[in-house]
Amino acid sequence: MISPLLSWKRQSLFRQLLLVNCAIIMISIVALFLLVMVGTFTMQKKRFVEESLLRLEDFAGAIADEAVIGDDASIEKYFRGRISGKDVFQVRWVDRNGKIILVKTEPEKSCAPAWLGTLTGLARQEHSKRLVFGGLFYGELSTVTTAVATTTTIWDALLWGTAGIVLLSVILLVATALVLKGNLVVLKELTLCTQGLVDGDFSTRVPRVTQPEFAPIFKAFNRMAATMQQLIQRIESETQFMQTMINSIPDLIFIKDKNGVYLGCNDAFVSKFAGRPKEQIISCNDFDVVPDRALAELFRQQDREVMAAGSARSSEDSITLVDGSNALVETIKVPFYDQNGVVAGLIGIARDITARKQAEEALFDHQQELLSVNLTLENRIQDEVQKNRAKDRLLLQQDKLASIGQLAAGVAHEINNPMGYISSNLRTLAEYFDQLVRFDRLWLEQVSGELTPPTRELVAASRESLEIEQLLGDGVDLIRESLQGARRVTKIVQDLKSFSRVDALVENEPVDLSRCMESALNICYNELKYVAEIRKEFAPVPEVLCNPGQLNQVFLNLLVNAGQAITRPGEIILRCRHDDSFVYASVSDTGSGIPEEIMKRIFDPFFTTKEVGAGTGLGLSISYEIIKQHNGELLVESSLGSGTTFTVKLPRTPVRPDEAGTGTVPHV
Repeated sequence: MISPLLSWKRQSLFRQLLLVNCAIIMISIVALFLLVMVGTFTMQKKRFVEESLLRLEDFAGAIADEAVIGDDASIEKYFRGRISGKDVFQVRWVDRNGKIILVKTEPEKSCAPAWLGTLTGLARQEHSKRLVFGGLFYGELSTVTTAVATTTTIWDALLWGTAGIVLLSVILLVATALVLKGNLVVLKELTLCTQGLVDGDFSTRVPRVTQPEFAPIFKAFNRMAATMQQLIQRIESETQFMQTMINSIPDLIFIKDKNGVYLGCNDAFVSKFAGRPKEQIISCNDFDVVPDRALAELFRQQDREVMAAGSARSSEDSITLVDGSNALVETIKVPFYDQNGVVAGLIGIARDITARKQAEEALFDHQQELLSVNLTLENRIQDEVQKNRAKDRLLLQQDKLASIGQLAAGVAHEINNPMGYISSNLRTLAEYFDQLVRFDRLWLEQVSGELTPPTRELVAASRESLEIEQLLGDGVDLIRESLQGARRVTKIVQDLKSFSRVDALVENEPVDLSRCMESALNICYNELKYVAEIRKEFAPVPEVLCNPGQLNQVFLNLLVNAGQAITRPGEIILRCRHDDSFVYASVSDTGSGIPEEIMKRIFDPFFTTKEVGAGTGLGLSISYEIIKQHNGELLVESSLGSGTTFTVKLPRTPVRPDEAGTGTVPHV
């Protein structure tokens, strides 16, 4: 009992409650028992005193007559017959003459201990009474009694009461222990759930209980656990979101404590700089992570300066990345504080500025170049003014060409109408003449045999004099040649109409470049046929999307230039070919070629090597701009003494999905 009390604070709640309840029960029962026993003692003592006084009165009444007559022998005999060891064990009589009669015996032994009689005052009771009758004194009677039966009864009651107290205490203690045990099981469950929360298991819940005292507590605990679980889930979600955001940043991000130990970093720091798992970086310092000890010492010194200053600082450092390449990074470090306002560490962000530095250096070099160029701009202003004037003349020339085109369109239209009549009449005449020839042959075969000889001779002489045979033969050839000429005139008119659309606002359309070259050749053939032989090497090519009038002008310019470049009988070759992406049309001549110093300026407006009045210097410039507007290129190859080749390179027209793989030329 003493040991638990000495270690009270180390006892479990169950033992503490059990000891407290045990003490309360024992004190209550003992107090009740003592109260009952005190009442019992008082009642028994009062009863014992009353009985002793009654016995004294009985003795006095019994010896009254003998006391009056002075019969001491009868008195003594009476005393000896009445005393016993259980109650009155001594009687003493003193008469009026002073004679004493004493009768006594040994009191009976009681089973109760002697201290009980002493404690209760029932061990010995002495009472006396004076006998006075009629005013005369006859003597004094005294008795001594013992309460053997009463003390035995009290002792038995004390023993049974003590046994009852012990039994009742045991029963109450067992009941209290069971009740406390049941309640403590519930509290233990609450303790386990609380420990689960401490260990991070926020899904734990306390089961329902029947005790109304615990129900509000457990309900509040479950509500608290649910709230904590929601908060933890929200914190974890936000933490995961923040971590995802940090990991998505390409810059190197890291966190250190005040001792330079890494607390965290993002994926870019791991993959680009550290080259080891994040778990091997956390709890390490720069000397563990950075192989270059001098660089690690520099980082540590910078960290100390940032935390000592308590403000953000930036620096530019050269580091070696995981792939072995060197990079220049700009690092910004910012200190962070704990709840007491003391610097607890720093957060760093390092950005690769290698490309930016290179761009800055390139920009600086470019600025220097610009300064150098600016020094020459003043000298080129006059050249630019001259070029602008040349452009004005070019625009004027283009207006003239447009006017010429309109004039050519009008002339072509006026020629085209009568040529239609001529072509139609010639075809009709050819049919009629063919019928006349067949009729003449039939007449000679069928009718001339039936004529008389003089008539036959007359007809023959007339045919000979009129040259009928020659007329019929030449007439067929004349009509055929006239039709060919009419067709050529019609073709030339059509080509003139095509050339008249050079500046027309028409949409691009699919065109066969070989046909454009044919049209251009028809226009200038009369000029070329006297200086060169025309050879065509046209391979089948797909159509390209372009303005046919503008391309006709380009090919006309190239053909005219080729003819003018030939000073002796030579050859002009027209070629068409294609590959997977482009269509090529070239004009080659066997002229004198173009010198290298002139080659760079042939496309400049108004540049010409011809005599004054022989050319404007706009042909190649206009051709170059037209091909450029068609997203193509005008290429030139030349060799002195061997000739020149101009090649038009245009992108192919995209094939529609339904025409892909069919081998047909697409139409837009």
